[in-house]
Amino acid sequence: MGLLALFPATALSALALVASYFAPYHPADPAWLGYTFMLFRPLAYLGAAAVVGGLMITAVPGPRRRRRLAG
Repeated sequence: MGLLALFPATALSALALVASYFAPYHPADPAWLGYTFMLFRPLAYLGAAAVVGGLMITAVPGPRRRRRLAG
């Protein structure tokens, strides 16, 4: 879900970066253009928080269960 929330801002930034590569002049727009739009910025913050939270949850070891040996 975090990556899905990051997608609009990242896609817009990627399009701006590709367009600046093919432009015959030096563009004035920054490469992080997608993250400056008011509607994309909260989604990017929530997406980044979700990705970092998910990585932290998977990195923390959980309680281990002991198996009883039959026998």
